[in-house]
Order: sequence, then C-alpha cells, then structure tokens
Amino acid sequence: MRGTIIGIRSCVVLGLMSLMLHLPVPGQTTSNGKAAKMKAEVQKLGVGPNAKLEVQLSDRRRVRGYISEIKDESFVLITEQSGTATEIRYSDAEKAKKPLSKGVKIAIGVGVAFAAFVGLAVLLCRSNGCD
Repeated sequence: MRGTIIGIRSCVVLGLMSLMLHLPVPGQTTSNGKAAKMKAEVQKLGVGPNAKLEVQLSDRRRVRGYISEIKDESFVLITEQSGTATEIRYSDAEKAKKPLSKGVKIAIGVGVAFAAFVGLAVLLCRSNGCD
C-alpha cells in the first residue's frame, strides 16, 4: 500500500514538472506580441516630422520625438529638444502614444476654464439666492 502511494506521488510530481516545462515563460510570448504591435503602430504613423510619438522604454525612460526611419527590428526617433537620433528596438518599447496636438491642449484648457466658470456661477447663485 505504501509503495503505491509513493508511486502515485511520483507520477503526479513528474506530470506537473512536465507541464511546467511546456508552459510559456511569462513575458516570452507577450514581448513578441508587444513588439509586433509596436511595429504595426510605428508603421501606421509613418515617417517625418508629423509622425510624432512618445515612447516609454522597458527601463522606464521616456523618449519623445518624431519617427525618422523604420527598420525591421527597430525604428529611429529624433528627439524634439536636442534633435538627437535614438534607435529604439521594438522589443525595448513598453508603451507608445501619440502626443496631444496644440489645438487639443487649447480645447482642454478652454473646457476646464468654462467648467470652473459655471461651477463658480452656481455657487454664487446658491449663496445669493438667484431666482
């Protein structure tokens, strides 16, 4: 009886170990998927001063600029402030987003100012008894 219990435990342990060996390593498949997604996003934006992008790298640094060159494994970003070229591998990029345009930033500011004005008007009306 004791021999069969040890035999069953051994089989269970060996079975679990073989399953673990066949499971994908965390980050292995997702990094390939992220790299492909990043490459598609960069290719969709294209090249030139209008192809602006802000990229967060895997080491948490952020690079902001425009795409000047698209390669098979990487792309080149020209930074806005210094004008230096930074080659970024698709696999090193964690996130990418297109920065807001000046018009959108102005519209957000106007919306916030309008909301503050309406809120202030409502407060004044309640305190003074506007009817």
